[in-house]
Amino acid sequence: METVETEGFAALQKKLEALQTKDPGMRTALQDVIRTVLKEVRRAVSNSAKSGLGMQSDPRKAYKAVRSAVYKRILGGQVNILSSRKAGKLGNYQKPKKGLPKRGGNRWGRSDRTKRLEGYEGMNR
Repeated sequence: METVETEGFAALQKKLEALQTKDPGMRTALQDVIRTVLKEVRRAVSNSAKSGLGMQSDPRKAYKAVRSAVYKRILGGQVNILSSRKAGKLGNYQKPKKGLPKRGGNRWGRSDRTKRLEGYEGMNR
């Protein structure tokens, strides 16, 4: 009958248990790795949106519409351009006025709806 050596088995078993995703330390480390990878992907998508949209200028910052999220309950994440749960603050973008500036007369102010529609930035999309 052969004997099985069990020296060092307990230490090896502890190391293997520490590598499981049930361990909070390993789970946090994996989420950090996922977060750094998603940041790189988000940056790449954002840069391609800056240059790939074919716009000469981007006053409303459409590249900010790219967002990322790391999941809490399962290991994973996402990068997308869907609207976030909360909108960012309104920007101060105003469409350029057409024609020459006029003096005098009764001028209508901009409505609240117009300010809201024209005041969004990329993160609000």
